[in-house]
Order: sequence, then structure tokens, then C-alpha cells
Amino acid sequence: MTQSPLKPLLSALSVLAALALTGCDSASDDLNAWTRQEFDAVKPRIEPLNPPRRFVPQQYSNTDGVSPFDVGRVFPQDPRSEGPSDPLVQAELRRPRQALEGFGLDQITMVGSLMRGGKRYALVQAGGLIYTVEPGQYLGENFGKITEVSETKITLRELVQSDQQSWTQRTATLALQEK
Repeated sequence: MTQSPLKPLLSALSVLAALALTGCDSASDDLNAWTRQEFDAVKPRIEPLNPPRRFVPQQYSNTDGVSPFDVGRVFPQDPRSEGPSDPLVQAELRRPRQALEGFGLDQITMVGSLMRGGKRYALVQAGGLIYTVEPGQYLGENFGKITEVSETKITLRELVQSDQQSWTQRTATLALQEK
């Protein structure tokens, strides 16, 4: 019988593999020992929490004449549900609403301006679309009528409800947002 030439080669490979695995075991032991040593050397530093401050309730005094529990403060009057007596608000309720009145001013961004026929227009972005606006149009949820358009800002007059349930005008601006 003849001996296969692969048999001595396989035997040699088996011996080499066994020696290589023995070396891995000692390297693994070294790595485990180093990891344990480093873990033991780390001392966590936990700072103590500050004790909570004591709450001292304040005595309520009705000096301004408005109760904090008044339903009108929590749920202000909606001008569309009840007819306010202010003639400016009545005029706003009679006109048809425009598309950009469905967005709050925080959802509308001025992205540019342009001149056409000697008249300045502003470009605003709302709801992912770009709109062209001019003085006299309306923006925002508070009856915001555009009073002026410049290269860098839009000025508008809003009608808002004060604490005493009356209506007042205020000026708001939208500034050009540059990227």
C-alpha cells in the first residue's frame, strides 16, 4: 500500500493549528486581565444632587380685577362664533378669508421681494408653496393686513384680543430669511 502524500501534510497542519490556538488562548487571557485592571482603575465620580428648593405659596390678591379662574382668560372669545361689538372686527368678519390666513405667522417665511410695474411685492413661503403678496392682502391667523412691503420685511397690522376681552391693534413684521 502506498501512503497518500496528503496525509503528512494534514498532520503537519493539524499540529500548527493546535499551536496557533494555544497562542490565542494566552492572548485572550492577557486581554481579559488588562480589561479587568482598567475597569478596576476607573472610579466613577457622581456629584450629589442639589436639594430641591422649598416652595412658598403666595397669597392671591385680586388687585387687577381679573380672576385667574375666569373662563375667558383660558378660552378667549372667538370672533367668528360670537359677534364682537368692535366695528373693525365686524368688518374683518364680513370679508372673505384669504389663503394665507390659515397659517400662523411662525409658519410663514419671507423669502424674497420683487418690483413689478413700480410696485413692490414680497415672496413668502407657507405650507411648502411660494406666494406673492402685496399691501392690502392678509397673512396669519390674527386678521393680519399687510400695510407695507420693503426689500427686507413685511409690516402688517393685526387685531388681537386683550385680557379685558376687547380688541386692539398691534404691528407685526416678517423679516427676510436668508440661507
